[in-house]
Amino acid sequence: MRGSVIFLLVLVGLSLFSFMAVSSGTNKDEVKQDSKSIQFKTFTSAVCEEKNNLRYCMDVLFVNCNGKISKASEVQDCNGFRIDNKVTGFAVFERDSLG
Repeated sequence: MRGSVIFLLVLVGLSLFSFMAVSSGTNKDEVKQDSKSIQFKTFTSAVCEEKNNLRYCMDVLFVNCNGKISKASEVQDCNGFRIDNKVTGFAVFERDSLG
């Protein structure tokens, strides 16, 4: 009886030790992932040009990838994010209506 109690205590001790070893290893991986921050943002802006007294404006998609701002048409991906250049917005203004 006494031998089985000691055996169970040793088994519990080994289980606790292995659990602590595994949990401390995953914390190190999480810290490594958090230290590598990824900056990724998208935004649109109106880009206009004048032709024949008319102003043509269209939305252009821009990407901020780790602090570098580029047109989305010039960038294929950013840190694993695939970028599709699909923006649908345009307008035509008469020169007189612009004031």
